Amino acid sequence: MRIKFNKGITPEVMAENFLKIIKEHGKLVSSADMYVRFYDENMKLDKDTIMITCSPKDVETEAYSEYAAEKRREFMKVVNE
Repeated sequence: MRIKFNKGITPEVMAENFLKIIKEHGKLVSSADMYVRFYDENMKLDKDTIMITCSPKDVETEAYSEYAAEKRREFMKVVNE
């Protein structure tokens, strides 16, 4: 799935909508790549590209395992019904 947020949406609303879209589709999410454009103080596109990689902590890995197991159970219910 590809999700594009057009200019004019705050980061907070983007995050809320991202979660809403994921929950509405009911799919298991394993990872997400995000491309974000930044602007400088003169509102010029900042062309310096940086890559930030977020890795889960132990607590987050455990929470993801529970999330994935719950999604698999939901998928199994649909198949078994």
